[in-house]
Amino acid sequence: MFSDILLAVDFDRTLTGPDSKIPARNLEAIRYFMENGGAFTVNTGRTPATLHHHMPNLPYNAPLLMYNGSASYWKGELQDCSLIDLPIWPTLEKIHEMFPDLHIEFQAENVNYLVDAKPEMGELEDKMHWAWKPAQWGQDMGPFLKFALWGEVRNPGIGDMYDASEEEIAYFDAAQAKLEELWGDKLSCFRPAPRIIDVQAKGVSKALAVKNLQEKLGRKILGAKSASRFRKEK
Repeated sequence: MFSDILLAVDFDRTLTGPDSKIPARNLEAIRYFMENGGAFTVNTGRTPATLHHHMPNLPYNAPLLMYNGSASYWKGELQDCSLIDLPIWPTLEKIHEMFPDLHIEFQAENVNYLVDAKPEMGELEDKMHWAWKPAQWGQDMGPFLKFALWGEVRNPGIGDMYDASEEEIAYFDAAQAKLEELWGDKLSCFRPAPRIIDVQAKGVSKALAVKNLQEKLGRKILGAKSASRFRKEK
């Protein structure tokens, strides 16, 4: 019935509700779709470290697209990785100097490393059931796939990052513009919420990742759904 279709959906606020839980009716629909020949995946900015809590109950039968398209994840391994072509620690140190009030989250495969971690950011990671640890300056954290800049944590949870004043929005606009001015030939920025900046390799996108997967699987029809975002990726 659905053998020609690849269905890819975003995770946060698309597959899940505002409470970050997957409604039972969504799970039932996905299982029905797969049982009748459909290929289903999640196309997300999340990583194995931030999706692991949901994986035991998440039905899928195609490689998961993660890191905003920077890598796919299948049978416990990262595949098709697109790395940021910059030295990790000099880059993060420069960003920390420019924006010391922002939380830097280096997103490795199995853990998030928090650079100069503040307690409230750790509380957010704990509440979301994400694997994390404080980064030690200069340590090997793995491949440079993606990092994120987070604003002040006032109420731990992703939803808090949608609550922003005009001044905060202007600040994040300026921060994004500065990153693109310095390294626009090496990286691209994506705003999943007003007070979050996701950063990945230049040319990487969810749209390109899912089109590549469609071609790889040989599915004639692509269905894709994402939540509305604060800013379009550049």
